[in-house]
Amino acid sequence: MRHWQGLPGLIRFLLVQMLVGFGLAGLAVLGLLVADPGDARALLLRAAGHWWPVVLLWGFLGSTFTAVQIGVAIALMAEAPPRPPPRGRGIPNLWVAGPLSAYAPAWSRCARRRSR
Repeated sequence: MRHWQGLPGLIRFLLVQMLVGFGLAGLAVLGLLVADPGDARALLLRAAGHWWPVVLLWGFLGSTFTAVQIGVAIALMAEAPPRPPPRGRGIPNLWVAGPLSAYAPAWSRCARRRSR
């Protein structure tokens, strides 16, 4: 654990995102092998006579998921823009949704029949 603390912040950030990306890729490959859509498990494990296709799939999915994870992590680090100071006399905002009371006369069936 001491080795992680000695690394520069950017390298540590990238390594953590890489671990998350390749971990998610491992879960995706595992899900693909367990679900076995269209005999994908047999194709990946037995087609070439060895397990290299699974390793390649994990590697390419890992690099893709890592890139997406880095992009999401950088986007989430952005700060919210500062709000401008309020202008004017401090008139309350009338566009805020809330319950309103309104008076509406109730029409009875008799009143509708009389108007005909």
